[in-house]
Amino acid sequence: MIHTFFWLTLFGMALGFFEASVVVYLRQLYYPGAALFPLQVIPPEILKVELLREFFSLVLILAAAMMSGRFKATRFANFLFIFGAWDLFYYIFLRVFLGWPASLLDWDILFLIPVPWVAPVLAPVLCSLTFIAFAVLIHRLARDGWPLPITMMDCLAAMVASLPIMVSFFLETRTVLDGGVPQKYSWPLLLLGLAMAWGYAVYRIKQIKRFE
Repeated sequence: MIHTFFWLTLFGMALGFFEASVVVYLRQLYYPGAALFPLQVIPPEILKVELLREFFSLVLILAAAMMSGRFKATRFANFLFIFGAWDLFYYIFLRVFLGWPASLLDWDILFLIPVPWVAPVLAPVLCSLTFIAFAVLIHRLARDGWPLPITMMDCLAAMVASLPIMVSFFLETRTVLDGGVPQKYSWPLLLLGLAMAWGYAVYRIKQIKRFE
């Protein structure tokens, strides 16, 4: 398991470096010495490339996860782990290259698909740490020989838990699209989503153990 996590971490770190390097270039071009907000106007052709880059970053993570696990559950765990490592190393490299974020409470644009996702840096960091913890847990259960089928209920629970988190990321979208500076983030929504995810994880572990 340690061998697997080493290579997954290395992959996530490399992807985080490439992502951070692109952001360094974009900030030098469109935000030289300026704050991230209000958003600057980016030429449509550059924006189109950036949207595609974000999409194919996810494709790359999915492809790596699909090639690195024997079962659906472990492949899903690998996707979560790489995604979490990618995001954490992305911010680490930005801190090294740009001295940003100065604080985990600095606001950031998380994604642009389909509209800007906006939140303080701490929010995606907490999500990424949760992804990594879930991935380690799934691999630990698989190593112990527990059956780990991914059911429709699991998918539904994941979507329900994700909903308040996604809403928290979109609350300030209109503000930044209108040229404003985001002011208020809904931490209760984020914590609600994370609590729902952890609650369901505990329920599933108990359910699996009962039928062991």
